[in-house]
Amino acid sequence: MISFLTLLLPVYYLNNPLSLPPLPPCGSHLACTPSYNYILGVLSLTTCQAICLKDPQCKHYSYNYRVGSPHYRHCYLARECDYTRQVVEEDKQWLSAPRECVRKDVRRRS
Repeated sequence: MISFLTLLLPVYYLNNPLSLPPLPPCGSHLACTPSYNYILGVLSLTTCQAICLKDPQCKHYSYNYRVGSPHYRHCYLARECDYTRQVVEEDKQWLSAPRECVRKDVRRRS
């Protein structure tokens, strides 16, 4: 039998601003704007990334995980994203990342 608390925990996690989901590699809690396309009803950040990987124009993706947001489970595709801008409170419902994570701090062995 599933307890009432078990049913509430995912909703609490998604709506509590202090409990942010983990960031994807090279990602941030912000929305990449402007986007050139979006897809409704995407079930996960991983699926949003896969959609971006299949689209040659997509260089960054943003996914909204906040239950109650008009953008909940929307995947936005963008050609660019400014990860240096300051994250504001409304950004914390978003997870964004580049299409592929290329870390600049990784050094190649000679």
